[in-house]
Amino acid sequence: MTRWRAFLSKSVRAINDERRANDEPTVKVPEVSAQLAAQWAQMSDEQKAELDPYIKEFEDQRQVATRKVSNVDIAAFHDVRAFAAKWQAEADDLHARTGVQMNHDVENFFLSVYRTDLATLGLRLESFMLSGATGLALNYVQGISALKSEIARLIHSKLCDCVGRLVSKMCYTNFHERITVPLRVIVQGWPLKKFASPSDIGSKSDLELLRHAWTNDTAKFVKLDDAEYDELCAQMSKRPVAMDDDESEPEDQPDHASGPTSTPSAVAISAADAVQAPVAGSPSPSTPPAVATPIPAAPVPSAASAPAPPASSAQNFILTVQGANGQMVNVATKTRKPRSDKGVKRGPRKGKENATAPTASPAA
Repeated sequence: MTRWRAFLSKSVRAINDERRANDEPTVKVPEVSAQLAAQWAQMSDEQKAELDPYIKEFEDQRQVATRKVSNVDIAAFHDVRAFAAKWQAEADDLHARTGVQMNHDVENFFLSVYRTDLATLGLRLESFMLSGATGLALNYVQGISALKSEIARLIHSKLCDCVGRLVSKMCYTNFHERITVPLRVIVQGWPLKKFASPSDIGSKSDLELLRHAWTNDTAKFVKLDDAEYDELCAQMSKRPVAMDDDESEPEDQPDHASGPTSTPSAVAISAADAVQAPVAGSPSPSTPPAVATPIPAAPVPSAASAPAPPASSAQNFILTVQGANGQMVNVATKTRKPRSDKGVKRGPRKGKENATAPTASPAA
């Protein structure tokens, strides 16, 4: 706003206030502009500079009026309608001045790509804006996928809050080794029977139950103190470690040492054959060989004599993941992929074979 417009606005406002006090009709700017122009010509620069505070106050009021929030829906509607009419008038004026208009290729683009015209597209856009994003109807698969993503983000954020720093990701498989041991964190109040990632849960009711539990802090992460962490590590160190056949048998062991790794039925058959069959060079066929004597006394390690897996799993998982009633929740563990040569008999190492090979006599 210039000083002249400020002087014009201030003078007309003062004239109308005086006329309203005397119950006289108000005047408009064109009616008094000539009289005010003569007064403006007689004003000095100092008097014109006194209008600067009025200019600042007027601009502040106009900005507030431009961005004020309508508290009545009908007022907001009329505001939008007036703005759209003003925008349409400015677009028409722009077309009259420059000749710029929307090309028909734009409409053909929507017809060929989206298979709809601009009128239908505008109607759909208006319906979407009135309903909002939450009113958009999603199918069952999209709803389940969105629910799984929401629960996964919620559990990960709870884990980061419990640890006190950003954790790269939440691991559900081998949870006790990948989360409990390095981060000293356990889960309490898991509402489901199986501890698994939300992406592996297919029931919508289970997903909603899981989200409700984590939202209300029924399910939560708990930080272990030093005493609890030491007790957990001691219990985990006592569990039996399952080894593959290729790990339990040393590679440098001779071929005849692989006998104890056979099954109990195979050992029993070989022991009976050794008792009944005569051995070459023995004094009498009825005399049992010496090798058959210790076989019944020495127990053969087998899968049947190993500790039962449920006992070890109960000892491990009851401390890392607990259900809502304090009972154990099974945690999925991923075993190592067996080697391709598992169960294949192997001979001695090449270095040992060359070292134990007899050398020819020089005299021969």
